[in-house]
Parts: sequence; C-alpha cells; structure tokens
Amino acid sequence: MKAKLTALQVSFIVIFLSFIFSTPSSASERCVYSDLKEVRIETSVGAVSTVKVEYCGSDDGGRVSISMLTGKNRQNYKFIVENRAYSISIDSDIELKDDGGRGLGVANGGGRSGDGMWYWVFDRKKRLYRYIGEAPRLYRSKTKCGGIFSIESGSGDVQSMRYSYQVKNDRLILLGAMGFIPIDDVYEISLMTCTPDSRCNEVDRLKDVSPEKAQRYMNGTEDCDQERGPGN
Repeated sequence: MKAKLTALQVSFIVIFLSFIFSTPSSASERCVYSDLKEVRIETSVGAVSTVKVEYCGSDDGGRVSISMLTGKNRQNYKFIVENRAYSISIDSDIELKDDGGRGLGVANGGGRSGDGMWYWVFDRKKRLYRYIGEAPRLYRSKTKCGGIFSIESGSGDVQSMRYSYQVKNDRLILLGAMGFIPIDDVYEISLMTCTPDSRCNEVDRLKDVSPEKAQRYMNGTEDCDQERGPGN
C-alpha cells in the first residue's frame, strides 16, 4: 500500500510540474495584439515575390514573423521587438543598391523616432532576399550622386542629423553624417565621416547656409557637391 501511495504521489508531482513548465510557454504563444500585412513585389522580369509580415504582441513587446516566397524559394525570419507601440510598415520601393533593383524594408520599431527598419536586397540570380542589416528608415537621394540616407532628430544645438549609408558585400554600412545647426537666421552644417559602429567625427563645416538650401540637403534634393563657404 505504501509503495502504491508513493507511486501515486510521484505521478501527481510529474503532472503538476508538467503543468507549471508548460503554462508560461503556452501563454507566450497567445497574442494580445496582432496584425498582418502582405505585399507582392515584382523583383525582376517574370519574378514576383510575396512578402507576408505578421506581428504577435503583448504589453512587453512581441515578435515579428516575416515570410518571403519567390517562385519555389521560401524564406522565413523571426525577430523580437520591444516597442509596445509597434506597427507593421513595409517599404517595397526603396532602391538600396545602384543596380535599379528593388529592396525591402520592414519596420522594427527601433531608433530614436521608432521608424527603424530591417533591410534586404534581392539576389536576382538566386531569386532570394539577402538580409543586410537594420537602420533608421532609409530614403534614396534625388541628386545625381544618388545614395541612401536617413534623417533623425538631433540633440543640443543640432536640429537634425542626416546619415549616409552604402550597401557593400551585402552589408549596410554607415559612411558619413551631416549635422544641421541653426544659428540666427542661417545654418551651419557639420560634415562628418563615420565608422561602422556609428562613431562620427567632424571633418569640415559649411557656414552661412540658407534655410532653403539646408532643407534641400535634409530632403536629399541638393546636389552632392558640398560647397565650402556661403550658401544660397
């Protein structure tokens, strides 16, 4: 009788422990907030990719699941996000490389403004997306030199910062930055070179830049020739 009672107790303990350890796992699978978006992208002539982004969130953040289907090639990515105000945003028009191909950006909710993104470029030969890294939301410059950049709010005397990037060896690399400093009714623009770990150092400064010209620099519509001296 004592042996049977002991076996019964052991069985109860095993069931109880199984319940304890399975409950958090099951709870983590439940989504307090959820969202789903899907886009179709013409990645090359005759090739269309379907990208689906799904968000499962709670009060502590959540996870983002991304699936990409190009022909028979399927790719899946999963990321953890900590921004409780996360919202799915997909940029399927950005040209990240100078080859005319369309890249892909998916919001990660990071950065000072919460507009950070994960980025991919499309390999036309292999018909696969290649993950290149994350950055604040990127834009393609409209100047003759092109290039991709982001704009972020500054701090202290700096009103805003423009960061320049390049895709090299399938990695997103930070190249340089411009700091916009309002002084009376004009701007000074600090020109900086940056290391991949985001350390930037000033190498030159434009002075007496008109607000109109400073705005064109911010928007990526000013020519890449950064003249020294008075702006107009």
